[in-house]
Amino acid sequence: LDNKLVEQVTPGNQANPANVKRVEGIVSQQKWDYFFPEINPGYTYTNFLRGVAKFPSFCADYSDGRNADQICRRVVAAFFAHVVQETGNHSASSPNPKWRQGLTALREGGDGNGSAAYTSGCDDANWQKLFDGTLACGKTPDGKWISYYGRGAHQISYIFNYAPLSLAIYGDRAVLRDNPDLVASTWLNMASALYF
Repeated sequence: LDNKLVEQVTPGNQANPANVKRVEGIVSQQKWDYFFPEINPGYTYTNFLRGVAKFPSFCADYSDGRNADQICRRVVAAFFAHVVQETGNHSASSPNPKWRQGLTALREGGDGNGSAAYTSGCDDANWQKLFDGTLACGKTPDGKWISYYGRGAHQISYIFNYAPLSLAIYGDRAVLRDNPDLVASTWLNMASALYF
């Protein structure tokens, strides 16, 4: 779905796409709050719905007789299982069971900036540069490679994941190449996980 239409999605909006309305019928704001009591404030129910809206095939209708609501329930449960694994506290001392400790990590290890491993593939010989001559990775103002550490509900990492996501969302791999933190600071924190 076009990003401008995605950004118009809000909970309960009658103009929401059909797949978003289906998901709202399965996961209400109240259920969202129950499932994720330890949530990082960067993850919102609205961002979740916008992520769903970006990909209309997620929880879509079927023309072959399959029960779309039943399938959607399973798909959403599987999605939540993945995001809890990737972003959960996994703490035995929490008052909440581990399955309710998800969506706490917005950025890997707090900020992820400490590891040079997340700049792998950024050298000038990178295969992605061969296609159009542009740098595979972005650079900071001081000339260092930008770090493509884990961000968002699926903790997407490395330029070879950020570049295709950028193409899928913006039609331009340079957007997330130059500003990967959009995956943490916008509705992409959920859309990236649905894409992945």
